[in-house]
Amino acid sequence: MSYDIYIGEPEIKYYPEEEYMKIGIKRETHPDAPDLGWGDISGKGNSRHPGYCQMADWCRTVGLYDLFFDEESGLLRSHPGCRPLLPKHLEEVRQALKLWEEKNPGCKEKFPSEDKFPSNYKDLNYDEQTKIDEQFDWMYARLVWYEFWFDWALKNCKMPSIKNG
Repeated sequence: MSYDIYIGEPEIKYYPEEEYMKIGIKRETHPDAPDLGWGDISGKGNSRHPGYCQMADWCRTVGLYDLFFDEESGLLRSHPGCRPLLPKHLEEVRQALKLWEEKNPGCKEKFPSEDKFPSNYKDLNYDEQTKIDEQFDWMYARLVWYEFWFDWALKNCKMPSIKNG
């Protein structure tokens, strides 16, 4: 099982015949977005789909557990759910990113990019892919992804939001 996390402008899907409404997030791509088109991040898009444990472990490792999972204010505290993004959320991500860079020199060089993967990567077996994946700093990559999309949403959306589920 996994989270389905989307960042951007909310949109309401209205189903009066079923007496139901659903809040979604408009799908976006951006040419300057971090290009992590494999694993749990959707290319240059505004969504990612981490497993439950993977997301919780990442949050603990980079110091953002409360930002996402605090029972009263966490962005992913309800599943499914949609929450407003605020400048303070971006600032927390930026602080975590800065701290990660300070504690992990060389993380920028270990940033995964498509040109660093063999062209047959998707055809390799799990063990071969894992050996390649271990060369990269995926914790840092996810921080960069959140920093980009939080910033983008705050600058480009009337109602910047994060949706879970």
